[in-house]
Amino acid sequence: PAGCGTVLTAASTWKAKTVVLGNSTNEEVRGEYTLCNDWIKAPQGKKVQVQLSAMEGVDCHYGCWAQGIEIKMLPNKQTTNP
Repeated sequence: PAGCGTVLTAASTWKAKTVVLGNSTNEEVRGEYTLCNDWIKAPQGKKVQVQLSAMEGVDCHYGCWAQGIEIKMLPNKQTTNP
């Protein structure tokens, strides 16, 4: 959706990004979900490290179908990574 997601450029020092899932003013469960993609780009041959510091209020049972984060690192971005 418009205004959702950014392209981040990797650097030699850590950068922080806060991601807010859902709408804190509306707790009603929707019948559909919104996809928001943040891309982390790095120079060819460089590796990217991702550190997830905290997830608050996430309720996962048999996967995180209601809210969650998937970090895609394999060539096929449709695959859920280990």
